[in-house]
Amino acid sequence: DIAWKMLEYAKKKQKTQTKWQQKIKNSLQKNHPATMRFICADAEFLPFQANHFDLVFSNLALQWTASNSALFSELHRIIRPGGCLLYSTFGSDTLTELRQSWQAVSPDLHVNQFVDLHDLGDAMLQAGWRDPVMDSERISMQYQNIMDLLRDLRHIGAGNHLRSRARGLMPPARLQAMLREYQRFQTPEETFPATYEVVYGHAWGRDLNLLQGQPHQHDKLQAIKVMIQQT
Repeated sequence: DIAWKMLEYAKKKQKTQTKWQQKIKNSLQKNHPATMRFICADAEFLPFQANHFDLVFSNLALQWTASNSALFSELHRIIRPGGCLLYSTFGSDTLTELRQSWQAVSPDLHVNQFVDLHDLGDAMLQAGWRDPVMDSERISMQYQNIMDLLRDLRHIGAGNHLRSRARGLMPPARLQAMLREYQRFQTPEETFPATYEVVYGHAWGRDLNLLQGQPHQHDKLQAIKVMIQQT
Protein backbone atom coordinates (compact mmCIF):
# COMPACT_ATOMS: atom_id res chain seq x y z
CA ASP A 1 0.00 0.00 0.00
CA ILE A 2 1.14 3.57 -0.58
CA ALA A 3 -0.27 4.59 2.85
CA TRP A 4 1.81 3.44 5.80
CA LYS A 5 -1.14 3.61 8.22
CA MET A 6 -3.06 1.17 6.03
CA LEU A 7 -0.18 -1.27 6.35
CA GLU A 8 -0.16 -0.88 10.12
CA TYR A 9 -3.89 -1.67 10.15
CA ALA A 10 -3.30 -4.72 7.93
CA LYS A 11 -0.65 -6.01 10.32
CA LYS A 12 -3.11 -5.83 13.20
CA LYS A 13 -5.79 -7.61 11.17
CA GLN A 14 -3.28 -10.33 10.26
CA LYS A 15 -3.14 -11.34 13.92
CA THR A 16 -6.88 -12.03 13.99
CA GLN A 17 -7.37 -14.16 10.87
CA THR A 18 -10.53 -16.12 10.22
CA LYS A 19 -10.36 -19.90 9.87
CA TRP A 20 -10.70 -19.57 6.08
CA GLN A 21 -7.87 -17.01 5.87
CA GLN A 22 -5.60 -19.20 7.99
CA LYS A 23 -6.33 -22.20 5.76
CA ILE A 24 -5.39 -20.21 2.66
CA LYS A 25 -2.16 -19.02 4.27
CA ASN A 26 -1.16 -22.50 5.46
CA SER A 27 -1.82 -24.01 2.03
CA LEU A 28 0.25 -21.38 0.22
CA GLN A 29 3.17 -21.67 2.64
CA LYS A 30 3.21 -25.47 2.65
CA ASN A 31 5.10 -25.71 -0.64
CA HIS A 32 6.38 -22.14 -0.78
CA PRO A 33 7.34 -21.13 2.76
CA ALA A 34 7.84 -17.40 3.07
CA THR A 35 7.38 -14.65 5.57
CA MET A 36 4.46 -12.36 4.85
CA ARG A 37 5.75 -8.87 4.13
CA PHE A 38 3.99 -5.52 4.12
CA ILE A 39 5.49 -3.13 1.56
CA CYS A 40 4.84 0.61 1.38
CA ALA A 41 5.26 1.58 -2.27
CA ASP A 42 3.72 3.25 -5.32
CA ALA A 43 1.84 0.69 -7.47
CA GLU A 44 3.24 2.30 -10.62
CA PHE A 45 6.86 1.92 -9.39
CA LEU A 46 7.01 -1.36 -7.47
CA PRO A 47 10.25 -2.35 -5.68
CA PHE A 48 10.30 -5.89 -7.10
CA GLN A 49 12.40 -7.67 -9.69
CA ALA A 50 10.91 -8.61 -13.04
CA ASN A 51 9.21 -12.02 -13.35
CA HIS A 52 8.83 -12.19 -9.57
CA PHE A 53 5.22 -13.28 -8.86
CA ASP A 54 2.87 -16.05 -10.00
CA LEU A 55 -0.23 -14.13 -8.94
CA VAL A 56 -1.04 -10.43 -8.50
CA PHE A 57 -4.30 -9.62 -6.70
CA SER A 58 -5.67 -6.12 -6.13
CA ASN A 59 -8.92 -5.20 -4.41
CA LEU A 60 -10.27 -1.65 -4.92
CA ALA A 61 -6.90 0.05 -5.30
CA LEU A 62 -6.43 0.60 -9.06
CA GLN A 63 -8.82 3.56 -9.12
CA TRP A 64 -6.38 5.65 -7.07
CA THR A 65 -3.47 5.35 -9.50
CA ALA A 66 -2.60 8.19 -11.86
CA SER A 67 -2.10 6.13 -15.04
CA ASN A 68 -3.73 2.80 -15.85
CA SER A 69 -1.28 2.28 -18.72
CA ALA A 70 1.71 2.71 -16.41
CA LEU A 71 0.12 0.53 -13.74
CA PHE A 72 -0.67 -2.43 -16.01
CA SER A 73 2.79 -2.20 -17.58
CA GLU A 74 4.40 -2.33 -14.15
CA LEU A 75 2.26 -5.28 -13.06
CA HIS A 76 3.11 -7.05 -16.31
CA ARG A 77 6.81 -6.50 -15.58
CA ILE A 78 6.71 -8.26 -12.20
CA ILE A 79 4.46 -11.18 -13.21
CA ARG A 80 6.07 -14.45 -14.28
CA PRO A 81 5.20 -15.99 -17.65
CA GLY A 82 1.87 -17.76 -17.24
CA GLY A 83 1.11 -15.79 -14.09
CA CYS A 84 -2.32 -14.33 -13.39
CA LEU A 85 -3.65 -10.86 -12.57
CA LEU A 86 -6.92 -10.61 -10.62
CA TYR A 87 -8.39 -7.30 -9.57
CA SER A 88 -11.46 -5.30 -8.71
CA THR A 89 -11.91 -1.56 -9.07
CA PHE A 90 -14.62 1.05 -9.46
CA GLY A 91 -16.14 1.74 -12.90
CA SER A 92 -17.33 4.94 -14.53
CA ASP A 93 -20.90 4.72 -13.16
CA THR A 94 -19.71 4.84 -9.55
CA LEU A 95 -21.43 7.60 -7.54
CA THR A 96 -23.42 8.61 -10.60
CA GLU A 97 -26.19 10.18 -8.48
CA LEU A 98 -23.74 12.40 -6.63
CA ARG A 99 -21.94 13.34 -9.83
CA GLN A 100 -25.17 14.32 -11.61
CA SER A 101 -26.32 16.36 -8.63
CA TRP A 102 -23.10 18.35 -8.53
CA GLN A 103 -23.07 18.86 -12.29
CA ALA A 104 -26.53 20.42 -12.08
CA VAL A 105 -25.34 23.19 -9.74
CA SER A 106 -21.61 23.68 -10.35
CA PRO A 107 -19.23 23.77 -13.36
CA ASP A 108 -16.42 22.38 -11.18
CA LEU A 109 -15.61 18.69 -10.76
CA HIS A 110 -16.66 17.48 -7.32
CA VAL A 111 -16.60 13.68 -7.75
CA ASN A 112 -13.64 11.49 -8.69
CA GLN A 113 -13.62 10.24 -12.26
CA PHE A 114 -13.51 6.46 -12.65
CA VAL A 115 -12.35 4.58 -15.75
CA ASP A 116 -14.75 2.78 -18.07
CA LEU A 117 -14.60 -1.03 -18.10
CA HIS A 118 -13.71 -1.14 -21.82
CA ASP A 119 -10.86 1.33 -21.38
CA LEU A 120 -9.41 -0.86 -18.63
CA GLY A 121 -9.49 -3.86 -20.96
CA ASP A 122 -7.77 -1.87 -23.70
CA ALA A 123 -5.07 -0.70 -21.29
CA MET A 124 -4.38 -4.30 -20.26
CA LEU A 125 -3.96 -5.41 -23.87
CA GLN A 126 -1.64 -2.49 -24.63
CA ALA A 127 0.51 -3.46 -21.64
CA GLY A 128 0.95 -6.99 -22.98
CA TRP A 129 -1.56 -8.93 -20.88
CA ARG A 130 -3.10 -11.96 -22.59
CA ASP A 131 -6.77 -12.98 -22.75
CA PRO A 132 -8.22 -10.27 -20.49
CA VAL A 133 -11.74 -10.90 -19.20
CA MET A 134 -13.85 -8.10 -17.74
CA ASP A 135 -17.13 -8.08 -15.84
CA SER A 136 -19.01 -5.67 -13.61
CA GLU A 137 -21.91 -5.37 -11.20
CA ARG A 138 -23.77 -2.44 -9.68
CA ILE A 139 -24.22 -2.21 -5.94
CA SER A 140 -26.62 0.38 -4.55
CA MET A 141 -26.01 1.63 -1.02
CA GLN A 142 -29.01 3.23 0.65
CA TYR A 143 -28.76 6.24 2.99
CA GLN A 144 -31.33 7.88 5.20
CA ASN A 145 -29.89 11.27 4.30
CA ILE A 146 -27.32 12.55 1.83
CA MET A 147 -24.97 13.99 4.44
CA ASP A 148 -24.40 10.45 5.75
CA LEU A 149 -23.12 9.52 2.29
CA LEU A 150 -20.73 12.48 2.22
CA ARG A 151 -19.45 11.59 5.69
CA ASP A 152 -18.89 7.98 4.61
CA LEU A 153 -16.83 9.11 1.62
CA ARG A 154 -14.65 11.31 3.81
CA HIS A 155 -14.28 8.52 6.39
CA ILE A 156 -12.88 6.05 3.85
CA GLY A 157 -10.61 8.68 2.30
CA ALA A 158 -12.61 8.80 -0.94
CA GLY A 159 -13.00 12.54 -1.19
CA ASN A 160 -12.38 14.53 -4.35
CA HIS A 161 -8.73 13.87 -5.32
CA LEU A 162 -8.89 15.43 -8.78
CA ARG A 163 -6.10 17.90 -9.50
CA SER A 164 -8.63 20.04 -11.38
CA ARG A 165 -10.98 20.29 -8.38
CA ALA A 166 -12.02 23.69 -7.11
CA ARG A 167 -9.84 25.11 -4.31
CA GLY A 168 -11.03 26.97 -1.26
CA LEU A 169 -14.08 26.64 0.95
CA MET A 170 -17.39 25.34 -0.37
CA PRO A 171 -20.11 28.02 -0.34
CA PRO A 172 -22.96 26.73 1.89
CA ALA A 173 -25.54 27.78 -0.72
CA ARG A 174 -23.90 25.57 -3.35
CA LEU A 175 -23.91 22.55 -1.04
CA GLN A 176 -27.58 23.10 -0.26
CA ALA A 177 -28.33 23.35 -3.99
CA MET A 178 -26.63 20.00 -4.57
CA LEU A 179 -28.62 18.42 -1.75
CA ARG A 180 -31.83 19.63 -3.35
CA GLU A 181 -30.82 18.15 -6.69
CA TYR A 182 -30.10 14.81 -5.06
CA GLN A 183 -33.71 14.67 -3.87
CA ARG A 184 -34.81 13.49 -7.33
CA PHE A 185 -33.06 10.17 -6.69
CA GLN A 186 -35.01 9.47 -3.50
CA THR A 187 -36.59 6.01 -3.55
CA PRO A 188 -40.21 5.13 -2.63
CA GLU A 189 -38.76 3.91 0.69
CA GLU A 190 -37.50 7.48 1.27
CA THR A 191 -33.83 6.54 1.10
CA PHE A 192 -31.10 7.97 -1.11
CA PRO A 193 -29.08 5.57 -3.30
CA ALA A 194 -25.36 5.72 -3.97
CA THR A 195 -24.39 3.46 -6.86
CA TYR A 196 -21.03 1.69 -7.01
CA GLU A 197 -20.08 0.01 -10.27
CA VAL A 198 -17.61 -2.69 -9.27
CA VAL A 199 -15.43 -3.86 -12.16
CA TYR A 200 -13.68 -7.23 -12.08
CA GLY A 201 -10.82 -8.16 -14.36
CA HIS A 202 -8.32 -10.94 -14.87
CA ALA A 203 -5.65 -11.70 -17.45
CA TRP A 204 -2.54 -13.77 -18.00
CA GLY A 205 1.11 -12.83 -18.29
CA ARG A 206 3.51 -13.78 -21.06
CA ASP A 207 3.33 -17.22 -22.69
CA LEU A 208 4.80 -19.99 -20.55
CA ASN A 209 6.75 -21.31 -23.53
CA LEU A 210 9.01 -18.26 -23.28
CA LEU A 211 10.73 -19.85 -20.27
CA GLN A 212 11.96 -23.40 -20.67
CA GLY A 213 12.04 -25.66 -17.62
CA GLN A 214 10.02 -23.35 -15.37
CA PRO A 215 7.28 -24.85 -13.16
CA HIS A 216 3.83 -24.71 -14.76
CA GLN A 217 2.22 -21.66 -13.16
CA HIS A 218 -1.28 -22.70 -14.25
CA ASP A 219 -0.89 -25.86 -12.15
CA LYS A 220 -0.08 -23.75 -9.09
CA LEU A 221 -3.07 -21.48 -9.65
CA GLN A 222 -5.36 -24.46 -10.25
CA ALA A 223 -4.25 -25.95 -6.93
CA ILE A 224 -5.16 -22.67 -5.19
CA LYS A 225 -8.57 -22.64 -6.92
CA VAL A 226 -9.35 -26.22 -5.86
CA MET A 227 -8.31 -25.53 -2.28
CA ILE A 228 -10.59 -22.47 -2.11
CA GLN A 229 -13.54 -24.45 -3.50
CA GLN A 230 -13.05 -27.08 -0.80
CA THR A 231 -13.27 -24.58 2.07
